[in-house]
Amino acid sequence: MGPSQAPTTTTPSISICISTSISTLDLSLDIPLEITITLTLHSTYPITFRKRTVPLLFTPLYKEGLTFTNIHNGERVKRPKIQVCYISSNDDGRPSEQYRQGWITLLPEQPYTKETTIRGTLTGAPIYLQVSFAEMKRIQEQQVKTLKWRGVSGFKDGQMYEIGVIEGAGVDKWMMGTLEEILEARKANSMPDFQTEAIPFVVKETKVFKVKRPDLDGHLNWP
Repeated sequence: MGPSQAPTTTTPSISICISTSISTLDLSLDIPLEITITLTLHSTYPITFRKRTVPLLFTPLYKEGLTFTNIHNGERVKRPKIQVCYISSNDDGRPSEQYRQGWITLLPEQPYTKETTIRGTLTGAPIYLQVSFAEMKRIQEQQVKTLKWRGVSGFKDGQMYEIGVIEGAGVDKWMMGTLEEILEARKANSMPDFQTEAIPFVVKETKVFKVKRPDLDGHLNWP
């Protein structure tokens, strides 16, 4: 089947399995929480889509990416927003050789993994004085570094959190076929049209982890 041919099967789906490297995120230790997201396409044909249109793969730890739900009270941890600025280019919004790194192909029944990490950062106190770069560097070198954690302000000590995906998440705009097939079709001026029937994410396996944090005042949050 060429990439421009319409399928005769029902709309595909994408199952999601989530795993972690540790079962407890302890903010007093410099041990990151590594999260692996495994996607499996259930279809009779491959699909190709732009990475930045799917927050779960592009910015998984920010808003509209992964969710973290307190299993005791059902509350979700508020995720930070991220402002992404795209540099203007000659990209026409379709796959091309020049911008091929921005596209992803999922093959039927072949797992595709995305890894992301909640990790600590050694940092000093902010410097608000109007000083030269050399002086700022000298002050920073003399500071006692503290382990800080980005994106953990909503996590509470002793609580368990389930990692998930927001309701209704999926791939909203995609093309049939592999990236290589589509690029070959482009050379022949027969590139397939975008499909706009959403392919939903279906969470099959998730993970629960515990949070330990010694800072009642939240001073380990960064920023």
